[in-house]
Amino acid sequence: MQLDDDMEQLVDGFVEGDLKDEQARQLCEQIRTDDDRLRRFVEGAFLHRMLFDLMRRDSLRARVQHEADAHGRSRPAHANPPRRAGGRWEARWQWVVSIAAAVALVFAVRHFAGLGDSSSPLAAKIADATAGAGWTSDAVPLAAGQLLRVGQPLELKRGRAVISYFSGAAVAIEGPARATITGPNSVRLDAGSLAATASGPARGFEVDTPLGRLVDLGTEFIVELQAPRSLRLFVFSGLVDLIPKQPAEGPPVKVPENRAVELHGASGAIKVIPFDGVEFPAL
Repeated sequence: MQLDDDMEQLVDGFVEGDLKDEQARQLCEQIRTDDDRLRRFVEGAFLHRMLFDLMRRDSLRARVQHEADAHGRSRPAHANPPRRAGGRWEARWQWVVSIAAAVALVFAVRHFAGLGDSSSPLAAKIADATAGAGWTSDAVPLAAGQLLRVGQPLELKRGRAVISYFSGAAVAIEGPARATITGPNSVRLDAGSLAATASGPARGFEVDTPLGRLVDLGTEFIVELQAPRSLRLFVFSGLVDLIPKQPAEGPPVKVPENRAVELHGASGAIKVIPFDGVEFPAL
């Protein structure tokens, strides 16, 4: 795969000291967001260090033997240790430190969030949170910049949090709300409201709720859930498929832009409601 080849080149460039500044930034981003790339980087850097140490020991041993043969006596290995040449590593210390910090950040975030199990893939990150945002005590505390895995619960007591999916979708959750990251391009909303925008690669972003499913067809929309009574959908641009779950999941109802509808929880009936007075938040 091309991505695998690119990653191999970045890792090789790092261990050889040949990375350009832009390549260093790419490597930082990849090891922050992808477990396989992070693992490949750590393995590559560790193997390089082992080989370097081995070659240094062999070189030192050969030098000691050469001096012993030349002078007719052995000298301690630490008498004249070879100096490691400066140059590219020292000249690039800024991005070496940056990449090391990126690796440390990933491991620290996982330890803090309890997300060490790599069986669940990374799907998104907390892009921003209002100063007054508060997470409920029974949910894992979250902070801006934290990576989120599939299955991660999000329980916001107050305030607002913005979630950026690696697919390109963005979601703003308004507290009080309860949601779960269900996939690389999907979320489940069990209580509260959220705003979502998705286009391009994120087209098809899905919001699942107890009353119905919403499939984004390249748009901006807001969902307000008052389960089990009702669900309100406000479409600001594009088109959204609304699929009621009661009395049984049926064909999707297409809701166009500048339209608002309300889904009745018990009957599955959908009616048009006023659109005025609702503003889409900045994401």
